[in-house]
Amino acid sequence: MKIDFDKILNELEQVNDKVFILPLERVYLLEIYEKVGVEFPEIYLEFREKVGFTQDLLPDLLQTEDSLIDDLDYTEAWCKKFFPIGTFSTDKIDYTWLLEKNSENGEIYQVDNEEEENVKPERTKATIQSLIKKEIENIKNGTSNRLSNVDKVRLFEFRIETEDFEEILKILNKISTTKWIDERWRDKYTPNVLGIEVAFLRLQKYEIMVQREKDIIDGKPTYFFEIEEPLQKIEKESIAEKMKKLFEIEKVKYKFIDYGIMENELE
Repeated sequence: MKIDFDKILNELEQVNDKVFILPLERVYLLEIYEKVGVEFPEIYLEFREKVGFTQDLLPDLLQTEDSLIDDLDYTEAWCKKFFPIGTFSTDKIDYTWLLEKNSENGEIYQVDNEEEENVKPERTKATIQSLIKKEIENIKNGTSNRLSNVDKVRLFEFRIETEDFEEILKILNKISTTKWIDERWRDKYTPNVLGIEVAFLRLQKYEIMVQREKDIIDGKPTYFFEIEEPLQKIEKESIAEKMKKLFEIEKVKYKFIDYGIMENELE
């Protein structure tokens, strides 16, 4: 049974102050497909196209692009007929949820991540559609302890190896003027056993703690900074996506880590 996403999106309008979704253009998803070379089930493509990766509609499917690629490595090695849609943990076990690659109704299977031989995914009682329906009902009935979107942020991190961070600032200035709040590098910890130093920068309305550490292998400093982007500020494209595109255009090598949506702890 094909999922009626238009109906789901209409229902989400009734609880849009408690649920955040950031729909994606299909061409973006197909770029990931080209990168990994693994065919996506149509039902998964449609789910991410309508809901996106940056979403908290389904807490158990808070998959990011990075975690999808990691999960694909596992399934392609041990259960090729299935496609990963998310990973979650219980007190004792980490599971990956799966769809059959030819899935038309979104039936969810699961596999213990510790299994690496004779992997046999087990059918659960859930489908993507049933999970969505249950979650929307919980929110409407007030049984879901959800924060309002105004109290949530998307947290992400960039890591960049460079000898001169000023070059990174010149690139970031193409998005918005940056300004050092305090550019005196100081130890982050006392004692600073990790060797991490910090300084403070402003980008748009974001006050950022820039951190740097020396790479043990080749001695190059690695700069990394986390940004807590208020969900209310995210429109069609978040600051994270703008920065990723800019770094790619400028041929800056970076590692991007998406921590997903969480409570805003700065307020």
